[in-house]
Amino acid sequence: MGSARRSFALLRVACAAAYALAVAAQLAHSIGFWQAQEGADIPFLVLGFFSYFTMESGIAAVVVLGAGAALLLTRPDPPRWFAVARALIVVYTATTGIAYNLLLRPIETDDGSVVPWSNEWLHLWGPLCLVLDWLLAPDRRPLGWRTLWIAVAIPLAWAAYTFARGPIALDTRTDTNWYPYPFLNPDTAPGGYGTTSLYVVAISVLIVSLSALVVLSSRRRRDADRETPVGADR
Repeated sequence: MGSARRSFALLRVACAAAYALAVAAQLAHSIGFWQAQEGADIPFLVLGFFSYFTMESGIAAVVVLGAGAALLLTRPDPPRWFAVARALIVVYTATTGIAYNLLLRPIETDDGSVVPWSNEWLHLWGPLCLVLDWLLAPDRRPLGWRTLWIAVAIPLAWAAYTFARGPIALDTRTDTNWYPYPFLNPDTAPGGYGTTSLYVVAISVLIVSLSALVVLSSRRRRDADRETPVGADR
């Protein structure tokens, strides 16, 4: 087993641990923050916490990075399911980072609800870690173009869940409907559902574009071996 594989396995374990700590620290802090607020429904807010795409992709990153570390140490080549899962997590965490830094960072307020280091890891350093792992780790496999459809289907399902839950998700602290991100809240966004739908379309385009880059980069083989791309059309 090469030293490069061992090194990347250790880096994946460290990255997975950082993601797990970031999510856990923010959840613990959020619960304490909510408990100090009048009318807070803690189970409702915890469900909301895990309805953030940031948290869902962060938890998925822990699983994929942990599995990736184990596979680096035990198999010469990753199974096809892992190649696709790894690609999806790279795309989703990168999308989270881009969307946050473009749409949310300019308007965020320091109300004490956010753990600063956790926020930075989930929206900047973690996504960068995964992108670098994708580009440099020795176990990348070529992907097929069907990966693009898989990549966009999951966030669209998440958006459908968000819009279906929002009208019935009453935040008892404010007596308003709860949405995970302000740009997806049709009650407050200028133009209502028209504006929020445009954001969904724009983010879907971003996901497809990033997925295309991931597929293209996966086809740049690191050696002379060739194999059938994962998810290739036959």
